[in-house]
Amino acid sequence: QRPRRWVDSMWFAAISAFLILANTIIIGLECQDLANIENRRRYSRLELCFVVFYTIEMLLRICEHGCVAFFCSMDAGECGWNWFDFLITSFGIVSALLEEVAQVETNASVVRLLRVLRILRVFRILKFLR
Repeated sequence: QRPRRWVDSMWFAAISAFLILANTIIIGLECQDLANIENRRRYSRLELCFVVFYTIEMLLRICEHGCVAFFCSMDAGECGWNWFDFLITSFGIVSALLEEVAQVETNASVVRLLRVLRILRVFRILKFLR
């Protein structure tokens, strides 16, 4: 039997779950503070940190499993979660680049919806922790 992969370890899942929950709390705080223009920049920087983490996490999993196994896994459920992670992370990267580099304000409600969808990733981790 093949040894357990690093990205499939319990502690990697725990760190991911912790950061997803932290991101959830930040999203909640941000939604309560929408009118405060001064804090928008802080929330934007925090979101950038989360996008960097999610990108690193996804790249580690792609490197560990390989592109074909990551995107075309024999397990349809796992493949679906991988595509979900890839799409949500990609949208996060595009949004962060537009805001940080091009100084373009993205549609806040769409970006917020995508960030809330990211919270669904916790269900994937809970499935793993079973």
